This record gives sequence, structure tokens and C-alpha cells, in this order.
Amino acid sequence: MLRTLFSAKPDPEAQLAKGLALLDAGAVEEALDILVPLAKAGHARAQAELGTVLLTVPGIPQDDAAAVKWLIASAMQGDPAGERMLGFAYLDGRGAPVDAVTARDLLKKAAAKGDALAAEQLAEMLGDAESPHADLPAARAHAEEAAKRGRPAAMLHLGRMLYDGAGGEADPEGAVWWWARAAEAGVGDALVLLGVARALGRGCARDPVAGCALVCKGRDAGSALAGTYLRGLKGGLTDAQAAEAEARAARPLAELLP
Repeated sequence: MLRTLFSAKPDPEAQLAKGLALLDAGAVEEALDILVPLAKAGHARAQAELGTVLLTVPGIPQDDAAAVKWLIASAMQGDPAGERMLGFAYLDGRGAPVDAVTARDLLKKAAAKGDALAAEQLAEMLGDAESPHADLPAARAHAEEAAKRGRPAAMLHLGRMLYDGAGGEADPEGAVWWWARAAEAGVGDALVLLGVARALGRGCARDPVAGCALVCKGRDAGSALAGTYLRGLKGGLTDAQAAEAEARAARPLAELLP
């Protein structure tokens, strides 16, 4: 009985969880002490995490060739994180030649398994109308998938596609809803676009002062889009209304949402 207890091997999933927790805490070397043996033993997610560390984590020597080796091993076992990161490597030419087609196919495999980051990247890749890989309906579907899985950038992107009718019928109300969710997640550009929609009354009730306040709030959050719209919006207000918009921008976001 004692021999059985003391000879029992650590649970790989528990070890992986410990390694990931150490990564999150910034203890990279300690995490690698766990991830490397797991990867060598054939653990697909550990291989994906090890490859990701070697590609992206500062503070350790980056090794693109070794990273891609581990990501290939992980992807061959069907791990979505491995497929996604290998797709990123092919997109950027990290440890492998640039190959957008292979990258797209890998990202599709990962997205089909519920990987939100892969879906988000596919939405960007397929949503570029000037790209040879453009597929706006598919981009919209992937943006929706990633948005529903909580990716703020995908919420912003989906809102734009819905507002403009890219990849399907226009849905301004849906755009406003997703921009509001992105704004709640701290995306400054979403505040600006939501404000413009509010000022125009497209997708929500028209309120130029509230719309200008949202754009001001986006400006204060660091959105580069704010300057594009703010002068025009304030130009349509009286001085008193513009001052009110600035004052309202300091209020909690929940008070400004349509």
C-alpha cells in the first residue's frame, strides 16, 4: 500500500494547472520546470504552452524554431491552443515561412473547437476586404463567435460589421448593443462609435449631447478615433450643450449607455 502511494505519478493535468498558474504569476523559470517534462512526455497542451513561451514571453531567450517544433507536436494532436499559436507563427513568419493559407486553415481548426482568440484573428483576417483571403460573411460569423466568448476586440469588430452591413444585412441596433458591451469592457474606440451612433440616432434613440459625452469619454480613455468625430459633434451643439457633454463624460458609463 505504502509503495503504491509513494510511487504514484503526479497527475499531468494538476501539474499543467500548476505550471500555468506560475506563468500567470510571472514565475517563468519555475513554470518551465513543469512544462518541459510534460511536453517531452507528449502532453499536447503543455507543448502548446511551451511553444507559446518560447515565442512570446519576455525575459527568456526566444527560440522560434524550437517553439514551432513544439507547436507542431501539439497541433498534430489536435490541441486548439497549439493550432492557434502555430497559425500565428505562420502568419508572422516566426520559425516558419510566412504562409497565410496554412495559418488560416489552422485558425479555422482551432476556432471550430471553441478557441476565441483563433476566431477573433480569423474575423480580422477574413474581414479585410483588400485581402485575397477576404470572406466577409465568414468574418462576421467568427467575430460573433469570439464576441460571444467575451473577446472585447471582437465585440468592437462585430459592431462595425453590423453597423455597416458588412457580410450580411445591416443591424444598427445589434451594433450598438455590442459596442456597449465592448465599452463596458474598457474599449475606448467602442465608446466613440457608440457616441456617434447615439448622436445620429442610428440604432438607438437620438441624443446629441449624450453622444458627444460618450465620445469625450472615449477620448479620455485614450481612443485615437475621438478626435476624428469630436469637433464635428461639438460643432452641432451650443456652448452650453458642449459643456454639459464634457461634464456628463465624467459620470459612470452606465448613466450614458443607451
